[in-house]
Amino acid sequence: LGILNRVREQRGERLWGVHRLDRVTSGILIFAKDQGMAKALTNSFATGEISKVYLGISKKRPSKKKQGWVQGGMVRSRDKSWRLDRTITTNFAKTRFFSTPILCHDEKFTLLLFRPYTGKTHQLRVAAKAMGMPLWGDPIYKDGTTTMTTN
Repeated sequence: LGILNRVREQRGERLWGVHRLDRVTSGILIFAKDQGMAKALTNSFATGEISKVYLGISKKRPSKKKQGWVQGGMVRSRDKSWRLDRTITTNFAKTRFFSTPILCHDEKFTLLLFRPYTGKTHQLRVAAKAMGMPLWGDPIYKDGTTTMTTN
């Protein structure tokens, strides 16, 4: 069963899914208890009334800017992935980003803060890759490591 069905079973009531994340992404899920609220929340996301902010970690350092915009057309690539093409205006993705270096157990990382202005499939993962800072442990937009360890 999917997560929506599991939560429905646990709560014993009808729920509507409003917001979800990619399978390999951790974060918040939003459910509504009635169809009217689901519609209102979905509309708030669509109009930008609700803004989303995401954090990511990369093993790479910024090569150019530490903050700015990543935008362009999302184009299907091989291996179930997407790529950003700055010459294409269809399937347009627009993301604001900020980065800062962090040190953890004597290892250098980059902490990324993303503010997406559109909601495209894999948008933040593609933006990170396009900036030369793929997300640490990402199985599709490879970061150069095969496993992710935590201490």
